[in-house]
Amino acid sequence: MVGNYDFYGHKPNDEDGQEPFVGRVCYVFNRDLSRELNDTRCIHCANFMTLQCEHIEEFIKEG
Repeated sequence: MVGNYDFYGHKPNDEDGQEPFVGRVCYVFNRDLSRELNDTRCIHCANFMTLQCEHIEEFIKEG
């Protein structure tokens, strides 16, 4: 996190107080990462920013 913003330039919580890129049901842990990073954050998902990611358009728009 840089200042009050996360990696994507978002404030860490959305309107309902939840982090917008954490805990999505589509999350699949990227096994190339260490187990300590298995925290359901989108950036640790095996499908993050790939064609298999069902939210890729959202990440591209936000980036």
